[in-house]
Amino acid sequence: MLYGAEHRTSKSIRDEANVMNMLDLIKVKRLQWLGHVYQREREWDVERVCELRDEGRRKRGHQKHRLEEPIRKDLQSCSLCEEDTQNRIRWKGLIELGL
Repeated sequence: MLYGAEHRTSKSIRDEANVMNMLDLIKVKRLQWLGHVYQREREWDVERVCELRDEGRRKRGHQKHRLEEPIRKDLQSCSLCEEDTQNRIRWKGLIELGL
């Protein structure tokens, strides 16, 4: 413990070090991955896995986390759509502007 030191918040330290918030960094990386997946050919297995729907009942208790839900939230928060992924340069700029 430092005595007499000035109290600093995490945000002020991040701003000084020019480092992004961890949650924003995760969102950017997820959107970059999504652009990579959707720019690939349709027959690619990862895209087909992302679009799978699990039929049947869910188990009781803790609900399953699905990959699609946080991606949809990220797209909505940045005002993006899946069609935007087809232009790589535009997609990269839109991701940076969305944050």
